[in-house]
Amino acid sequence: TETTLLLPYLGEALRETERTLHEERRIRAGVVGHESTYSVRDVNGRWQPIETRRGEAQEVGASERIDDETIQRLDVNGKLVDDERTVTRSTSENARESAVIETYTRADGRLVLSQRVQRTTTQTPDGGRYVVEEVEGRNPVAPNDPLRVIGRIVTTVRPVRSAGWITEQEVFERDVNGRLLLVDRELTTSS
Repeated sequence: TETTLLLPYLGEALRETERTLHEERRIRAGVVGHESTYSVRDVNGRWQPIETRRGEAQEVGASERIDDETIQRLDVNGKLVDDERTVTRSTSENARESAVIETYTRADGRLVLSQRVQRTTTQTPDGGRYVVEEVEGRNPVAPNDPLRVIGRIVTTVRPVRSAGWITEQEVFERDVNGRLLLVDRELTTSS
């Protein structure tokens, strides 16, 4: 797929300014690869890639999936380098889905694990769902310490009699004493 953004240029006709090329292909049974390149025009009018995304989605057995994506961005020298990587491991069984999402970011010239999200989704008998996300991250004051839970998001979706849904989301974050405290609660009704 090729997508191009055209914008007016100096009061003249439209000009191509941004381009995204996306390719998806089957590598082997149960494995699909993808690659995207995002480019902009440089001062000489040539296409300059500023971001690429490469990844694979792999089915492992009947109920497990692994998605792995690496993002390259321009460094200070104008060279594309690995800047971020996300690995998601998902499983599903019965009425429960689990996912572990690990994000690696560039630090000291290499990719290091910076965040892990563990998400559990449980379907409820009434057609709703209950989702718990635990976010682990690094302590900014001590970046070499191991990951620790820095937040939790609990989302409950339940049906209401008038053919709609109520979604309640609670966000918890650590206070200065290390306790997870409720910092935000949002209630949404939809039909």
